[in-house]
Amino acid sequence: MGDMVETSVYAQWIPRTETTISYANWKNGRTQGEVDIVGVDMGRLKPAWAVEIKWTDRFYERPGDLSSLKFFMEKNQMREAIVTTRTCQGTKTLDWGTIHYIPVACYAYTVGENTLRQSRQGDGL
Repeated sequence: MGDMVETSVYAQWIPRTETTISYANWKNGRTQGEVDIVGVDMGRLKPAWAVEIKWTDRFYERPGDLSSLKFFMEKNQMREAIVTTRTCQGTKTLDWGTIHYIPVACYAYTVGENTLRQSRQGDGL
């Protein structure tokens, strides 16, 4: 189910022509990490924002389990990120950054709506 949710969220970003997104993955020794969606600042060629797509509320209760996101944020000097959940919403400030939690259905809807608006403006509608 998680892969399907990730794909559906990612699909909302695909039509955007002015936003460059990527997927981050790495291997550090025996440890492998990933972040699902990374917005890239093309002027600096650096990550500008990050979203971790989850289909569970577990990370809302246990944000310390977001070890890959923590590593990525620290490595790229990012202070904020979004983590989707199944039903939880809120913000938690940790010693390594601020996590904004939003239900994945709300996040996908918002990205899709914003993508449509951007497309209509580009078409002069």
